[in-house]
Amino acid sequence: MIADCAPLAAVAASLIRLRQKQALTSLIVTSCNAGEGKTTVALQIARAAVLESELRVLLIDCNPANPRLADLLNCDPVPGFADFLDGRVAEDVIIRATAVRGLDLMPFGSPGPGRASRYEPGRLRSKLPWLSATEGAAYDLIVLDGPSSVGEFDLTASASLFDGVVLVIECERTRWEVVRNYQDRLRDGNANLLGAVMNKRRYYIPKGLYV
Repeated sequence: MIADCAPLAAVAASLIRLRQKQALTSLIVTSCNAGEGKTTVALQIARAAVLESELRVLLIDCNPANPRLADLLNCDPVPGFADFLDGRVAEDVIIRATAVRGLDLMPFGSPGPGRASRYEPGRLRSKLPWLSATEGAAYDLIVLDGPSSVGEFDLTASASLFDGVVLVIECERTRWEVVRNYQDRLRDGNANLLGAVMNKRRYYIPKGLYV
């Protein structure tokens, strides 16, 4: 799956088709570098899954370097994901309803030292039981706004815990060698790389002429 950021309804549709072929209850959105539009893509995929496919979606902000989803969705930023992983609050306290019916948010929560250790695979596996597909789950799909490759922790160590990974690439900024290296690292970590979203693409001839 390779898509432009603009028709994200098509991205959501692709994900729905994938859900018919394989277990896909959780996906994490990442990028090689900060500022490539990863948070916007995660939010739009979640919104499209709700509005276009009528799924019930939980959006989780697990981007310690720049948690923005609470501001974008006008929700209280604390407590949240980080507080839950640290064992300070229960799961039901950190989930917020948003203005989009069917879309809930788990904000990042309280900043603090030692955040990298929160994302160790063992801790994530024990604290995020909804990552396993179960009947009667509260959400059809979990979308996580993850960190970039250049961040506080190495996502490749825990990416295999999620059913799928979506890689956001900013056109004309990110070198293909960097993308290839990150893809290889994700695959070496047994991540299920679903595809890439080409973001901020520039059209030098009329868009309709592109195949």
